[in-house]
Amino acid sequence: MRVALLMLLLLNLLMSQEPNFKKCYENNPATNNWMQCAYSEYDYWDKKLNSLYRQVKNKLPKEEIHNLVTAQRAWIKFRDTECYLEAYEMRGGSAEKQLNIGCKISMTEKRVKELYSFLP
Repeated sequence: MRVALLMLLLLNLLMSQEPNFKKCYENNPATNNWMQCAYSEYDYWDKKLNSLYRQVKNKLPKEEIHNLVTAQRAWIKFRDTECYLEAYEMRGGSAEKQLNIGCKISMTEKRVKELYSFLP
């Protein structure tokens, strides 16, 4: 019951906030497709993050690049650890991967928005 509730909440969150995920999932709402859609959504945000990171890196003064690189590496470790922890209750269960990837999507999207603030 608890797993079903968590999955329903995560699905509702992704459907309401992620247009790419929503379109993908509506085309084939099978459970196994849910993960494919989630991984595609994560890939979208990860590519956007990497592209934006390069843009910000190119715009920063040379003396600030080290700080950006250090901050980004720390953020990646934080994101991965935070999402691993968020999925803790479902460790070994079928919902573990869904919770983990949902967390990574959310945090990566947020980081993209944070990095935009460095651009003029």
